[in-house]
Amino acid sequence: MDMGSMNAEPMNAGSMNAVTVKCPFPRCGAENGYDAAECGRCGAPIGSYALLSVYSAHLFNRGLAAAREDRLAEAHGYFAAVVHWCPSDIEARNALALACQALGHSAEARDAWEEVLRRRPGDRLADLGLNPPKAASDPPPDPVPVPADPPLDEGREPAAAPAAPGRPTGGP
Repeated sequence: MDMGSMNAEPMNAGSMNAVTVKCPFPRCGAENGYDAAECGRCGAPIGSYALLSVYSAHLFNRGLAAAREDRLAEAHGYFAAVVHWCPSDIEARNALALACQALGHSAEARDAWEEVLRRRPGDRLADLGLNPPKAASDPPPDPVPVPADPPLDEGREPAAAPAAPGRPTGGP
Protein backbone atom coordinates (compact mmCIF):
# COMPACT_ATOMS: atom_id res chain seq x y z
CA MET A 1 0.00 0.00 0.00
CA ASP A 2 1.35 3.44 -0.91
CA MET A 3 1.98 5.38 2.29
CA GLY A 4 1.60 8.69 0.49
CA SER A 5 -2.07 7.97 -0.20
CA MET A 6 -2.92 7.19 3.40
CA ASN A 7 -4.97 9.39 5.65
CA ALA A 8 -2.85 12.04 7.36
CA GLU A 9 -5.48 13.28 9.79
CA PRO A 10 -4.49 13.43 13.47
CA MET A 11 -6.18 10.89 15.71
CA ASN A 12 -9.27 12.10 17.53
CA ALA A 13 -10.22 11.24 21.11
CA GLY A 14 -12.64 8.52 20.01
CA SER A 15 -9.91 6.47 18.32
CA MET A 16 -7.21 6.57 21.00
CA ASN A 17 -7.30 2.79 21.47
CA ALA A 18 -5.80 2.40 17.98
CA VAL A 19 -2.05 2.18 17.43
CA THR A 20 -0.70 5.70 17.00
CA VAL A 21 2.54 7.46 16.17
CA LYS A 22 3.33 10.66 17.99
CA CYS A 23 4.80 13.37 15.81
CA PRO A 24 8.50 13.61 16.75
CA PHE A 25 8.56 17.41 16.55
CA PRO A 26 8.26 18.80 20.09
CA ARG A 27 6.13 21.80 19.08
CA CYS A 28 3.57 19.49 17.46
CA GLY A 29 3.40 16.12 19.25
CA ALA A 30 0.13 15.17 17.54
CA GLU A 31 -1.00 11.55 17.67
CA ASN A 32 -1.38 10.12 14.17
CA GLY A 33 -2.54 6.80 12.81
CA TYR A 34 0.26 4.26 12.50
CA ASP A 35 -0.16 4.21 8.74
CA ALA A 36 -0.08 8.00 8.20
CA ALA A 37 2.62 9.22 5.83
CA GLU A 38 2.51 12.77 7.21
CA CYS A 39 1.51 14.35 10.50
CA GLY A 40 -2.04 15.62 10.22
CA ARG A 41 -1.22 18.73 12.24
CA CYS A 42 2.17 19.94 10.99
CA GLY A 43 2.74 17.91 7.81
CA ALA A 44 6.00 16.33 9.03
CA PRO A 45 6.90 13.08 7.26
CA ILE A 46 6.22 10.44 9.93
CA GLY A 47 5.83 7.27 7.85
CA SER A 48 9.52 6.37 8.00
CA TYR A 49 9.72 7.53 11.61
CA ALA A 50 6.98 5.05 12.51
CA LEU A 51 8.92 2.21 10.88
CA LEU A 52 12.12 3.18 12.69
CA SER A 53 10.34 3.42 16.04
CA VAL A 54 9.40 -0.27 15.95
CA TYR A 55 12.67 -1.50 14.44
CA SER A 56 14.45 -1.40 17.80
CA ALA A 57 11.84 -3.81 19.19
CA HIS A 58 12.47 -6.08 16.20
CA LEU A 59 16.22 -6.07 16.86
CA PHE A 60 15.70 -6.66 20.59
CA ASN A 61 13.48 -9.67 19.88
CA ARG A 62 16.04 -11.09 17.46
CA GLY A 63 18.66 -10.68 20.19
CA LEU A 64 16.45 -12.58 22.64
CA ALA A 65 15.94 -15.38 20.11
CA ALA A 66 19.68 -15.62 19.48
CA ALA A 67 20.43 -15.69 23.22
CA ARG A 68 17.87 -18.47 23.79
CA GLU A 69 19.61 -20.51 21.09
CA ASP A 70 23.00 -19.87 22.76
CA ARG A 71 24.21 -17.66 19.89
CA LEU A 72 25.57 -15.13 22.35
CA ALA A 73 27.87 -13.16 20.04
CA GLU A 74 24.93 -12.59 17.67
CA ALA A 75 22.67 -11.60 20.58
CA HIS A 76 25.36 -9.18 21.76
CA GLY A 77 25.35 -7.52 18.33
CA TYR A 78 21.58 -7.07 18.31
CA PHE A 79 21.49 -5.66 21.84
CA ALA A 80 24.44 -3.34 21.09
CA ALA A 81 22.60 -2.00 18.03
CA VAL A 82 19.48 -1.26 20.08
CA VAL A 83 21.54 0.51 22.76
CA HIS A 84 23.34 2.53 20.08
CA TRP A 85 20.11 3.74 18.47
CA CYS A 86 18.02 3.89 21.65
CA PRO A 87 20.44 4.74 24.49
CA SER A 88 17.62 5.19 27.00
CA ASP A 89 16.34 1.61 26.50
CA ILE A 90 17.12 0.12 29.92
CA GLU A 91 15.98 -3.41 29.05
CA ALA A 92 18.25 -3.50 26.00
CA ARG A 93 21.17 -2.21 28.07
CA ASN A 94 20.56 -4.88 30.73
CA ALA A 95 20.33 -7.54 28.01
CA LEU A 96 23.58 -6.26 26.50
CA ALA A 97 25.27 -6.51 29.91
CA LEU A 98 24.04 -10.09 30.39
CA ALA A 99 25.32 -11.06 26.93
CA CYS A 100 28.67 -9.44 27.72
CA GLN A 101 28.88 -11.31 31.00
CA ALA A 102 28.06 -14.63 29.32
CA LEU A 103 30.78 -13.97 26.71
CA GLY A 104 33.33 -13.18 29.42
CA HIS A 105 33.47 -9.45 28.66
CA SER A 106 33.16 -8.44 32.31
CA ALA A 107 34.44 -4.86 31.87
CA GLU A 108 31.86 -4.14 29.14
CA ALA A 109 29.12 -5.75 31.27
CA ARG A 110 30.11 -3.63 34.26
CA ASP A 111 30.09 -0.46 32.12
CA ALA A 112 26.62 -1.27 30.79
CA TRP A 113 25.21 -1.96 34.26
CA GLU A 114 26.78 1.21 35.67
CA GLU A 115 25.09 3.18 32.88
CA VAL A 116 21.77 1.47 33.70
CA LEU A 117 22.10 2.56 37.32
CA ARG A 118 23.00 6.09 36.25
CA ARG A 119 19.82 6.23 34.18
CA ARG A 120 17.60 4.22 36.55
CA PRO A 121 18.97 4.17 40.11
CA GLY A 122 18.03 1.04 42.02
CA ASP A 123 17.53 -1.16 38.93
CA ARG A 124 17.45 -4.66 40.43
CA LEU A 125 19.07 -6.50 37.51
CA ALA A 126 21.95 -4.02 37.29
CA ASP A 127 22.42 -4.19 41.07
CA LEU A 128 22.59 -7.99 40.89
CA GLY A 129 24.98 -7.82 37.94
CA LEU A 130 27.37 -5.54 39.78
CA ASN A 131 26.95 -7.22 43.18
CA PRO A 132 26.12 -10.88 42.58
CA PRO A 133 25.07 -12.96 45.59
CA LYS A 134 27.59 -15.45 46.85
CA ALA A 135 27.41 -18.67 44.89
CA ALA A 136 26.29 -21.86 46.60
CA SER A 137 29.71 -23.35 45.79
CA ASP A 138 31.47 -20.80 47.97
CA PRO A 139 32.81 -22.43 51.12
CA PRO A 140 30.56 -21.97 54.13
CA PRO A 141 31.81 -19.90 57.04
CA ASP A 142 33.83 -21.70 59.69
CA PRO A 143 31.50 -23.84 61.77
CA VAL A 144 31.03 -23.21 65.46
CA PRO A 145 33.11 -25.81 67.33
CA VAL A 146 31.04 -28.53 69.00
CA PRO A 147 32.50 -30.23 72.08
CA ALA A 148 33.48 -33.81 71.38
CA ASP A 149 31.86 -36.68 73.29
CA PRO A 150 34.12 -38.03 76.02
CA PRO A 151 35.84 -41.27 75.01
CA LEU A 152 34.25 -44.51 76.15
CA ASP A 153 36.16 -46.76 78.53
CA GLU A 154 36.96 -50.19 77.12
CA GLY A 155 34.43 -52.75 78.27
CA ARG A 156 31.89 -50.29 79.64
CA GLU A 157 28.51 -49.62 78.16
CA PRO A 158 27.61 -46.02 77.50
CA ALA A 159 25.46 -44.45 80.16
CA ALA A 160 21.72 -44.65 79.52
CA ALA A 161 20.00 -41.45 78.60
CA PRO A 162 17.95 -39.98 81.41
CA ALA A 163 14.26 -40.86 81.30
CA ALA A 164 11.76 -38.29 80.20
CA PRO A 165 10.07 -36.57 83.15
CA GLY A 166 6.92 -38.33 84.36
CA ARG A 167 7.83 -41.66 82.79
CA PRO A 168 8.91 -44.71 84.75
CA THR A 169 12.52 -45.79 84.26
CA GLY A 170 11.67 -49.46 84.31
CA GLY A 171 13.30 -50.08 87.70
CA PRO A 172 11.60 -51.34 90.92
